[in-house]
Amino acid sequence: MLTFNADQHPLMSRMHKPDPKLPPDPQDKRSVIAIEDADVQT
Repeated sequence: MLTFNADQHPLMSRMHKPDPKLPPDPQDKRSVIAIEDADVQT
């Protein structure tokens, strides 16, 4: 599964509430990336 950091994404960044007990890196927001069938092996 491919993901990308969605911290700066206008919609996806609103999906998770930050945990004030954790530093920023462990709580980055990630979203699945859809890829074309032809790119699966790449």
